[in-house]
Formats: sequence, structure tokens, C-alpha cells
Amino acid sequence: MNTAIVLPCEFVSISCGLTFHPDEFENWLEHTLSHFSNLPPPSKCLCLFCDEDFEDNNDPRHNWRQRMAHSREHLLDGETNIRPDFLVLDYMWKNGLMTNEDYALAEQYTERPAVPGLVRKGFETPEEKLKREKESKVLHNLQKEERDRKRSSNTHKGKERQTSTSSRQHQPVFIKHPERT
Repeated sequence: MNTAIVLPCEFVSISCGLTFHPDEFENWLEHTLSHFSNLPPPSKCLCLFCDEDFEDNNDPRHNWRQRMAHSREHLLDGETNIRPDFLVLDYMWKNGLMTNEDYALAEQYTERPAVPGLVRKGFETPEEKLKREKESKVLHNLQKEERDRKRSSNTHKGKERQTSTSSRQHQPVFIKHPERT
């Protein structure tokens, strides 16, 4: 048997890095079950390598054993690309067996190949971000504002004078001339 092959704990996403020798299947199985605390393993789960699913509502522990034995065969065949089982991750998260942060990190896994230039929804280039920030700023020209303030102040004074003088009304002057006979 190849001694470079190990049975890794699949819960790397919650910081468990334990590995087991391929002959230690029972220890590996018990260790993975320990991550479920006092709960049974999920009744439905998937292979860590292929699309085979395992489901047994009556005996989830036996179902888990079948799934782990199947996954072990992939490891013994030299496969190394373990993928997360989202059914198990959902089960653990819903039962409080992993943090929101660990769950969010595990959810980021994708089997799609990286596509150059592909960005997430809502992504802004640095140029777009700078432009948006620049457009949202209110520019102030302090010298112009000071001139406008002074102009406005002077205009009001002139209007006030006009208002005060215009409130006086011109009274016509009547001159009485003595009548001539």
C-alpha cells in the first residue's frame, strides 16, 4: 500500500487538519463522526469525489460508514481533489456545528474553472470607483464663495436703502397764489 496516501478529515473548512493512515479506517470514521457532536450524521450525503449519493433515513450512522468507505476507495486510487459535500455542510450549519464564517467560506467552493477577466456581480474597477467617488464629492471654491457672499451682502444693503427711500412718497407741492383782481 502506498504510504503517501492518507485519509484526511473532510472538515478542513472548520480548521480540522487531521489525517489518518489508510489502514486506520475505523479511527478515521469515528473522528469524522465526532464532528457531529451528539447528533447523528446526516441521513443523506454525497461522495467527496463523484456524484454518488448515500441516503438512509433509518440508519444514518450506517449510511455515513458506506459513504466514508466509498470515499476511501477514491483516496486509495490516488484521487486527491476532495470537494465539499454541501448537504453535510448545510446539516452542520443548521445544527450549530460550524460558524457562519466557516460556512460562508466553504460555500465559496466551485468546480468551475477560473475564467480570466470574470468578476463578481457589482465589481467596480479602481477607475470606476474613483470616478464614482469624485462625482459624489461637492466641490467648494472658497474664494468664489467669499466673493458671492460679499456681493450678496452689498446687494442687500442697496435694496434696503432703496426700500427705505421708496417708502417715502413724493408729496406734490401746491403753491397758492393770491388771486388777482
